[in-house]
Amino acid sequence: MMATKFSSFGSAPVLLRPRNFQWYWNSTQGSRSTEEWQKYSNVENEIIEDALQENKVEVEIDGGYLINIKYQVQYTKYDHKKQHSIKRFQLSKNSSAARLREERFAVPMSLATNTVFHAETQFVDELDRVRCWGDISRIYDCVENPCPHKKTVRHIVDEAVQGMIKEGAALNKEHEAQWLAQQLGSVKHYAENGTNVENLPAEIGDTLIHIYTRDSFWFKRINGVLREIETITSEQLKDLGPFCYLLHQYLQCKKNTVRLLYCLPWATSDR
Repeated sequence: MMATKFSSFGSAPVLLRPRNFQWYWNSTQGSRSTEEWQKYSNVENEIIEDALQENKVEVEIDGGYLINIKYQVQYTKYDHKKQHSIKRFQLSKNSSAARLREERFAVPMSLATNTVFHAETQFVDELDRVRCWGDISRIYDCVENPCPHKKTVRHIVDEAVQGMIKEGAALNKEHEAQWLAQQLGSVKHYAENGTNVENLPAEIGDTLIHIYTRDSFWFKRINGVLREIETITSEQLKDLGPFCYLLHQYLQCKKNTVRLLYCLPWATSDR
C-alpha cells in the first residue's frame, strides 16, 4: 500500500535495523607499544556487518581491501601477506541517532570525477538559462522533468540509483555506491505506479535523508558540485539531479526538518 501520509522519522527499512556496533581495523605500525584502532566509515561499517549477518567469509570494500570475517583480518587483493587485524565493538546504545556533523555540509571537496563530459545535449540552451538559479532541484525539474510529462517517483528513483552507481564507478567507490543504491532501490516499491513527488512515501524520503547524511563519497560529491552550481554540466545534472530533487521535495513537506533543509547547499539562495 502506498504511504499517503508522512510517518515519523525512521520508517524506512534501513533505519529500522539496529546500529549498536562499530567495526575497527588495527593501524598500529612498527614497534609501537600502544595499539591504534581506526573506525571504518559509516557505509564500510554497514557492508562488513551485512557480510557478518549473512554468514559470509569475506567481503570487499573500496580501495581493493578484503575483509575476512572468519579470521578477523583485512588485507589488499594485491598483497595477502600484509594484514591488519579487525574487530567488532559492541556499543552501549544505537548509533543511528548520532548528531549530524558539520562536515556533512561544510567539508572541503577533494574528490574529482573522471566522468566523461559528452557533447552538449539538446537541453544545453535550457541548462544555460537556469544555471543562474543556483538551485539544482529547480534546474532538474525544468530541464529533465518538464510539464506536461512529469516523471513518476519510481522513474526518478531509478534515475537516482543509476546516478549513484555511475558516479561511484567514476570515483572508484563502486562498493559504497552499490550499497547506497541498494538501500534506495529497495524502497522504490512503496510508491505505486503513477505516484508523483507530492505524494512521496516516507519510506523513500527517510531513506534519502539517511543516505545523504552517511559518511560516504555521495554527500561529498553532491556538495562539491553544488558549490559550483553555475558550471553544472548536463551529465552532472542527470547523475545528481534526481536524488537532490526527491530529497528537496520531501524535506519541504516534512515537519521538523527546517534546520536540515537550511543546511542543504541547494536549498538556500545565499550559498
